[in-house]
Amino acid sequence: ERGVEDFTLACGTGAVAAAVYWGVLRKVEKIKVNMPGGLLQVNLDPIFSLGQFNFQTNLKSPLLIGEAKLIGQVVIKL
Repeated sequence: ERGVEDFTLACGTGAVAAAVYWGVLRKVEKIKVNMPGGLLQVNLDPIFSLGQFNFQTNLKSPLLIGEAKLIGQVVIKL
């Protein structure tokens, strides 16, 4: 992660990559990924569950779902 000086508790890129692999392998479109920071769900294109996925033509934007926590607030005066 750019600008992060320590370990993070989740990685969206890694979660989606693992979900795409699992979706192709198991022919599923909704995958839950357990990260140290909490549970994430990745929703893939329904074509995954049909077993007809093709990286060249079918990879559409996955939806990453997880809890969001407000950890700070910044006010900028312009």
